Amino acid sequence: MELLIVIAIIGILAAALIPNLVNARSKADDGAAMGYGRHMLAYTTSWLTSDPGSKVAELPGDCRHAAYVAEGAPSELPASVQICQIIKASNSYSVRVTSRTGKIYTFSN
Repeated sequence: MELLIVIAIIGILAAALIPNLVNARSKADDGAAMGYGRHMLAYTTSWLTSDPGSKVAELPGDCRHAAYVAEGAPSELPASVQICQIIKASNSYSVRVTSRTGKIYTFSN
């Protein structure tokens, strides 16, 4: 009888903790994707300001573009990021990151 009570208590605790652990993983993925987006915006800023005349015209659309990788950007996306795009507007640019959970984050300068 005591063993059944202990098993029931463990089952109740597991039922309460498992959903929280799943939510924590999703939040961690979203946080990592946001951090990567901010990092890529800072990297884009420094990349463009080093030689703005020639680089704005060739602003890469993908964060893994060969021009970025040649200058030291990571060639692989983190596991928490599905898509990373650099978007050029008329006078500015932004970085759009899609996390593994499907949420989209946009960072602008």
